[in-house]
This record gives sequence, C-alpha cells and structure tokens, in this order.
Amino acid sequence: MPATIVKCSVPNCQSRAESKIAAPCKGSRFTELKTYGYACAEHAGDVIEYARKRPKPLHLPSEESLGALGTYALAGQ
Repeated sequence: MPATIVKCSVPNCQSRAESKIAAPCKGSRFTELKTYGYACAEHAGDVIEYARKRPKPLHLPSEESLGALGTYALAGQ
C-alpha cells in the first residue's frame, strides 16, 4: 500500500507535516486525539494559534472529557 503524505494545514503550503496539533479526548469506551490541524516546521506556531482560537465544544456528554492541546510528532514523515 502506498504511503500517505500528510500536508501542512496552512492554506497554500505544500510542505509535509511534521506534527499533529491535537487534544486527547476521553469517553466511557474510547480514548482518541481530536485533531485541530497538521503543521510543517515553519507553520507550527500558526497552526497551534489557530487551534487555541477555535471555539471549544459548549456541551460534552458527562462521560467525555477534552484534554489540553498538544503537539504530536508524525511517524514516518
């Protein structure tokens, strides 16, 4: 199967993403990362700032929680 190349989320940037900007999301039956975007080295600050400014969910079910925003390295990029 061919490798998937993830591009930076910044419009008009064609660089490969090096990191995923996400927050851990936990529920009664799952734990996953809520993705806000992908960033190349040059645009990491822009994507993080965008993620911080995005509206947060107003209501989460009682069994769900959204953790702190973080930067996660993409393997194989």
